[in-house]
Amino acid sequence: MNTMVLNIFVAVSLVLLCMNIWTTNRLLRRDATARWLGASGVFATVCVVTYFVTVFTDSVSVFAWMTTVHLIAVAIGLFCAWVFSYRYVRLESFRIIKIISRILVALVAVDIIVLLINPFKNIVLEFALRTPESLFSKFIYAAQYPLYYMHMAIAYLLIVGVLLLLGHGLAMVPKEFGRQFLYTMIALAFVLVFNIVSVFVQDNKNFLNYSIGLYSILPVIMYVFAYKFSDYIKIDYFKDSVFENVSQSIVLFDFRGEMVMCNSKAVRLFSMIDFSKKPLRKEFEKICNIVIVGEKDIDTASLQCFVRQSSGRIPLRCDFRRLKNEHGALVGYLYVFADIGLETDPVTGYQEWDGFKNFVLENSETFALPLTVIVSDINNLSVVNSVGGRTRGDQMLKAFAHLLRKEFVENSYFVRGEGANLVVLAYNRSKETVAKAMESVSAAFGGQFLYATEQVLDFQTGILQAIETASKVLRQKKLLDTDSKHSEILETLKQALLKNDSRFEEHVAKMQKFCDALAPRLDLTERQLSDLKLLCTLHDVGKVAIPVEILQKPAKLTREEYRLVQSHVEKGYQIAKSSKEFVGIADYVRHHHERWDGTGYPDGISRESIPLLSRIIAVLDSYDAMTSPRPYRAVMPKEYALNELRSCAGTQFDPTVVAEFLQVLSEETEDAGTEKKAAESSQVPSASNVHVPSAEALASMKDVVQKMDKRAPCIHRVQFCRCIVDAGNKIVSVDENFEGMTGYSREDIRQMNLSLESLIPPEDLTEYLCATADLAAKEQVAYFEHRLRCRNGSVLFVFGAYKVFYDSASRENRCEVIIADSSSTTAMTMMARDEQVKAARQLRQWEDTYRKDSLTGLLNRSAFQSDVEEKLLDSETKVMLLMIDVDNFKKYNDTYGHRAGDEYLVFVANTVRGSLRDSDLACRMGGDEFAAALFFKKENDTEFMHSRARQIFDRISNKLAAAEHPTGLSMGAVVTEHENMTFKQVYEASDKALYKSKKDGRGRLSVESATLS
Repeated sequence: MNTMVLNIFVAVSLVLLCMNIWTTNRLLRRDATARWLGASGVFATVCVVTYFVTVFTDSVSVFAWMTTVHLIAVAIGLFCAWVFSYRYVRLESFRIIKIISRILVALVAVDIIVLLINPFKNIVLEFALRTPESLFSKFIYAAQYPLYYMHMAIAYLLIVGVLLLLGHGLAMVPKEFGRQFLYTMIALAFVLVFNIVSVFVQDNKNFLNYSIGLYSILPVIMYVFAYKFSDYIKIDYFKDSVFENVSQSIVLFDFRGEMVMCNSKAVRLFSMIDFSKKPLRKEFEKICNIVIVGEKDIDTASLQCFVRQSSGRIPLRCDFRRLKNEHGALVGYLYVFADIGLETDPVTGYQEWDGFKNFVLENSETFALPLTVIVSDINNLSVVNSVGGRTRGDQMLKAFAHLLRKEFVENSYFVRGEGANLVVLAYNRSKETVAKAMESVSAAFGGQFLYATEQVLDFQTGILQAIETASKVLRQKKLLDTDSKHSEILETLKQALLKNDSRFEEHVAKMQKFCDALAPRLDLTERQLSDLKLLCTLHDVGKVAIPVEILQKPAKLTREEYRLVQSHVEKGYQIAKSSKEFVGIADYVRHHHERWDGTGYPDGISRESIPLLSRIIAVLDSYDAMTSPRPYRAVMPKEYALNELRSCAGTQFDPTVVAEFLQVLSEETEDAGTEKKAAESSQVPSASNVHVPSAEALASMKDVVQKMDKRAPCIHRVQFCRCIVDAGNKIVSVDENFEGMTGYSREDIRQMNLSLESLIPPEDLTEYLCATADLAAKEQVAYFEHRLRCRNGSVLFVFGAYKVFYDSASRENRCEVIIADSSSTTAMTMMARDEQVKAARQLRQWEDTYRKDSLTGLLNRSAFQSDVEEKLLDSETKVMLLMIDVDNFKKYNDTYGHRAGDEYLVFVANTVRGSLRDSDLACRMGGDEFAAALFFKKENDTEFMHSRARQIFDRISNKLAAAEHPTGLSMGAVVTEHENMTFKQVYEASDKALYKSKKDGRGRLSVESATLS
């Protein structure tokens, strides 16, 4: 029996010892605080090992020394536990702890010295052979002296100290995090009590100290509760806390569809559901009106749904996610609901654009792919609002939104885009199914609308980017749609083009018809097809700047005329670039006369570097040009045009585009009678039937050229001079123009013995000599562009022609030099004019960007101040400054919304600007505050200027009163009565007058005098 007890005791102790060693190893790898607990584990290991040596040794000397090491390890191990405890509860900086620690160090040191003396002289314990002999140990403590009890007291003192430190930690942390201290204290107290019982009550009768096992497990317990259990407590608590405190409602189901958990917000939100009965997932989806089709193929999705409550239908955003483990197996379903009621458009019930944008930027990957974006808009909704009132427009928009939601009920997300655009994000919808659904919407909707689609196949494309692309396509469709008011600007350009070409509309219609047939063959996106159709209309828009006489000239164009016609691509590019509606096709307009082989114009680019849409329009335009009548030739047969396309494929045209276009033409069924008539009335052009203009036509063209010369001469004389230089570069003779160009007369040349090098600026001389010497050795005639220094010190840029010849009179080689002033040529004049135009355009762009308020288009405060300061410095000008404030604008915003508020501010700005003269300045100072500066001659009296302020106040007030939702207006006016006043002084005076108007009840004008301060 005793043998079995011993074996069990040894086995359990060894297991605990192994746990202690593993824990100690983990602790020694952590931070400095944990290493103190690891050190305690090391000495606990020593305690256990030395104890078992004393149990099984036959030598009293070994027994004595192992007992000494055992007791020393106990003292040091407990002291390490003390250091760990006060560092763990963060008391190491307290002075009292430092003092106590020093006292304990002294006591432990004395204890160690006393214990080391004991094997030589028994002052702590005395050992004797056990009789009768026991299985557990052959020796016993024959006597226990007072110093032994001192050792026990130090050990218990250290244990009590650790308990007190842990108790302090328990008191200082929230109760949710106090369990690691409490459980450690309980374990430590148990070890203390068990040791007391083992040592003093059992009195070592069997010398089987069961508390030895607890020495091994104590560091393990402290490690588990101080680190592992502590982390578990925090994580568990914070998981529950986060789960309950997130702003969303969360419901979780397992892989079988059985509910696992939900937070309290979900319970409150879905008050109609009894969550205590654990509803199944499908039941839950049905109650929440959630429809997820093909969920096995969707891991994440963001949907919209409605929940019926007593207060009505609440719009929600549902973020659905299928949860999987690391092996890809389904483990559960997560539903996260966000109340988007505050972000919902009140008219349509769709989420507002700003809230949606912020959500997508942070959670773009919650949307399932592939995704089709549909952006739609009702035609002329603004006209309906103007004629029938905003209520009528809102009713139409609401009905349209309801039809969209009804048609895209499954797997869809709905957003009120910018303006009146309605955006639908539909999962797993092809363009064909979207088109079919929109046809159903069209059949049910009373009005007309347009829509555009864009697909999102990967997250790199971006949902917002896809919406932007679809919106651009929609805008272009509005431009091309004759029923839309947005097409007015396009109609203006079309009318201008129609003056140049009577068959312009027929030409565009024919090309757009070909575009529809080519688009699927060339895999064009909806955006590309929209751009291409717009390009059909505007590819020749630059011709509005070309004289009609040249465009409709029946004879062959001259070189200059042809160059002028070629310039239409540059002009068209500039026209398209200047409009935000057409800027997307500007590059296509520029390059639609480039050739596949790189010999086209204006940039000479080739092959795929030419934009695809430009390559397509080049083929369509050429075909239609060949098969349509022109002023300079008759219609060509279709077969001839087809042969031309085939022969020019790979040189002029993209071969792929030509091949696909030929297929389109081959599949097209044309009227045989029309084709025959065209064939009979047209022949292939040849030398015999080329149109030759009559004498009257030639005279008419000459008149046209003369008229053009009066407008902008294309041929003019170039100023030049001529001189002869000898072999040493000395000027021998000059003509009469030399002095006019350079300032040097013939007498100057003779007296100064001038050489050609003396007319070259010194900094250019070395380069000039090297260049002339190199060319003179190779050629008889050379051309240079260089600088020429005149007698007055000015410098000209000139073109120089150098011709070497043999002079028989002087019997030597000489050089004839002809110098032309390049600065006065038409090319340089045109370049300078173009640079001036460019600079003016850049200045306007700079003003619009940096000097104008982005919302109203008025001057911003800094630009306004600088312009007014300039006028204040003019002693001949009197300035009147008006400060204008919209009354109760905050209430207007709160009532009608910020969008309506912005529209009203633009209306106020336009009204203020319209009430001023062209020479006056208007400014938006910020928010709902505006300013105006009026400038008068010095002789105007103050009363006259005040009456002018009253007129402006009345005019603005009357216009605001006629608005749909009118507000009042307060104004303060001040006139500069002194010279040298600053803007700050005038502004403060006018602001004071404005404050007086608002203080006196608003809706009035007050005047103040500006004084020098």
